[in-house]
Amino acid sequence: MWRILAMLLMVAAAASGQDNQISYKGLSVSTEYPSLTTTAGRLVVLPLKVRNYDLPPQRVNIEVVRKPAGWKTSLVGGGNLVQAVFVAPGEAANAELWIEPPSGALPGSYEFLLQAQGSGEQSAKLPITVVLGKTLPQQLTLTADFPSLEGTSSTQFNYILTIRNISAMDVLANLKVEAPAGFDVRFTEEYGSKEINSMPIPAGQSKNISAKITPPDNAAAGTYPVTITAFTESASASQQISLVIRGKPRIAISGLDGRLSFDATAGHEKNVEITLKNTGSADAQNITLSSSAPSSWKVGFDPKEIPAIAADKEEKVKVRVTPAGNALAGDYMLSLSARAQDGVYASQDFRVTVRTSTLWGIVAVLIIAAALLVAVLAIRRYGRR
Repeated sequence: MWRILAMLLMVAAAASGQDNQISYKGLSVSTEYPSLTTTAGRLVVLPLKVRNYDLPPQRVNIEVVRKPAGWKTSLVGGGNLVQAVFVAPGEAANAELWIEPPSGALPGSYEFLLQAQGSGEQSAKLPITVVLGKTLPQQLTLTADFPSLEGTSSTQFNYILTIRNISAMDVLANLKVEAPAGFDVRFTEEYGSKEINSMPIPAGQSKNISAKITPPDNAAAGTYPVTITAFTESASASQQISLVIRGKPRIAISGLDGRLSFDATAGHEKNVEITLKNTGSADAQNITLSSSAPSSWKVGFDPKEIPAIAADKEEKVKVRVTPAGNALAGDYMLSLSARAQDGVYASQDFRVTVRTSTLWGIVAVLIIAAALLVAVLAIRRYGRR
């Protein structure tokens, strides 16, 4: 019994709900802000939406049926002047109403009436109010997605910044930067490569830009602040960003007193002292020495591996060079290299002037002298005959 009663109550409630629902059938024309404030001489653009509620598909004529004297109005769609739109059942069509106040219009409230006329007696009207007076003061905001980035002195830091125009007028936002000496700062569009120093921003909209910052090669480890400012004639906004630069080692190889050449004798070991200096801003770790020498040459290092060289410090290394025993006299190129962890690498070429052994010179002289002596004796012995 109770179940039957509950079911009857549910059916009655559903029927009552259906009776209370209002089903609209017809046309509507709307804009998001039908009343707004602007200044004389400035074009007002209102997006329009014409919607069909359960009517057959049809053409809907739209026109401004009432406007103040001297004001210009245009209906625009798809970049063209239009007089009508087509709407299917349950669908909407978009257009724009352009309103241009005369330059001499006085401050005050001005009324317009827009009408959408469908087939038969189906129509809709939209009253619009434009107030000439003071508009919002011009304001800008400037924000960075990631205001602090980390890298080395060889990193190009890329910051994405958003400039927002909080005003009722389009603006041209100019850009300027305050950065430490030697830091190179360039602005581009977010997804472009062309350098810019200003960005046009429509009223109430935002634009993204990219700030690419390259520190100098010798920048020491530390945090470097950079201030970027977007400004117009009457507004400005600034954003401070930070470059956190990690130290980076750099190795330079040089000879004694800076010399990059030495003499050696074919087949004999020559000891040469070289200097490895860390000119970077962080310790160089696990340095290994190597060489590239002519064929049959022997090259050794003492030491061959160095655990670390602190920033702005140096280490002496003895290089043992033995040219090939059959090397001809002349100049040869010897390349000495140092490689540390994290991809740090340095190489330096040395010119080696090879001389042949003095002993072989004496032997050659003796052979020549012996040959001459034999020739003289032969002439004396056989010349008398």
